[in-house]
Amino acid sequence: MEKISIINSSKLNFLIIILVLFFGSCSKEDDNNIKVSFEKSNFEVLNQSQDLSIKLNFDKEASRDAKIGLEFGGTAVEPYDYQALEELSIRKGDLGSEFIIQIKHNKDKTDSKIIEISLNLPSGYSEGKNSTTTITINKEN
Repeated sequence: MEKISIINSSKLNFLIIILVLFFGSCSKEDDNNIKVSFEKSNFEVLNQSQDLSIKLNFDKEASRDAKIGLEFGGTAVEPYDYQALEELSIRKGDLGSEFIIQIKHNKDKTDSKIIEISLNLPSGYSEGKNSTTTITINKEN
């Protein structure tokens, strides 16, 4: 009986060492990633035609060219309430990026609408402090 528990104990110790090494390497990989954050987490605009500039900040220079995907959700509907790019091109050396959302005047709009934007990041990038942003399009009074 003692022989079995010694073997099981050795296997358990081996498993613990493997898990520590695995999770330790994951956190180091994230530390090397470029952290991407929206400059602001919330915007409020009126229901009128306008361009809204949205900025992304990086915590360090981009080490290579890459593409960052933009994912949209919320109650606002493209192309009736807004129009925007779905992908940003990042160049080596960039410290951030900027894109425009065209807010469209919708005369039939009776309630406020929400646009939620999140990021689809390539390898080598990870989410920073503000990983999503919300735009509220307020109805006109």
